Amino acid sequence: MRIGPSNIPPSRVRSIVPGEYPQVQKDMETFPQPVLDLLDGYGVKVAVLDDDQTLVDSPALRYTTAQEYTAEIRRARQITQEQASQAQVSDLLEFAEKATRELRKAGLEFHFGVANRTPAPEEIAAQQKIPEAHLEDWKSKFQELNQGFPGQLFLLPHTYHNGKPIPENRLRTAHETSAEYVEKSLGINRAEDRLVLLHEKFTPANAVEVGNYRLVLHEVGHALDHALDRMVAVPGFGPLHRQTVDALYEQDLQKAESQGLQEVFTTDRASENVREYFAEAVEAYLTFPGDSQGEIFRTRNSNPELKRTNPELYTYLDKVMKTPFTAEAAPEPPGRPLLPDFVPDPDTRVYTF
Repeated sequence: MRIGPSNIPPSRVRSIVPGEYPQVQKDMETFPQPVLDLLDGYGVKVAVLDDDQTLVDSPALRYTTAQEYTAEIRRARQITQEQASQAQVSDLLEFAEKATRELRKAGLEFHFGVANRTPAPEEIAAQQKIPEAHLEDWKSKFQELNQGFPGQLFLLPHTYHNGKPIPENRLRTAHETSAEYVEKSLGINRAEDRLVLLHEKFTPANAVEVGNYRLVLHEVGHALDHALDRMVAVPGFGPLHRQTVDALYEQDLQKAESQGLQEVFTTDRASENVREYFAEAVEAYLTFPGDSQGEIFRTRNSNPELKRTNPELYTYLDKVMKTPFTAEAAPEPPGRPLLPDFVPDPDTRVYTF
């Protein structure tokens, strides 16, 4: 990741991780300021990976602030206590597995540990490979997390990377997220992490490798879709957003059966599923032919074509783009999607000691 010069004035787009990618900046600035404020308040980050990098190498890797950590500890204790009050805890491992899934649904990344005796915190820290420089801080968080809990069942504090606390799951997936993987995917929106990733080769204007798609607009369109799913502070969104977009998509699929895909959807990709449908519509709404640079990437996936081809979807996008969102009204972070109970899932691992 190349970090830009420090003398560049602050942009109105606060969600971009710094870097020398002017086209990314330009594309992001096509969003109305209230939408940018919503994305920023929701915690969306847009970052670019270069060849041979992983997310671990990027400033986009999200650490846990002191304030966030305190709030997470409080919430994790509350959920654990609620789970314990709802059922008799006779099998600690079974309880830990169930409670871990409840933590994930709440967006909390703590793991449980279970032992047939009460191990010393230093022993647990050694097994978790906590750096010596952070041992005292880790032990302090261990005490906060587990005060009043039985000694054989305990919550494990976060690990550390670059001297900062970070959930183990987040660090593991960051190592697995390579520039090569992002390149093959053309772009990635990781909804659970509120993270949009792009490869450097696709960031210039008119990037021929991807047929001149405006990947920034498309991938941020996905992030906006997920944020609106969870929006409860502004009427007309949240469950109603999902219901509206789903209904429009199903309506267009039915139209396409008689009229043909090309007459209903601005791109073939928009017909693939409802998430692509919305993201392509965001890209279309923000793309205009005949501007000062003659910029038009895919003629049919443009503002006038979306308005002509699909006026109902256009009207809804127009409403979204003209809503006076604020960062303060942004929704809470999402929970993490879970695999079925019977599928081994490293995100829900319970450690035994």
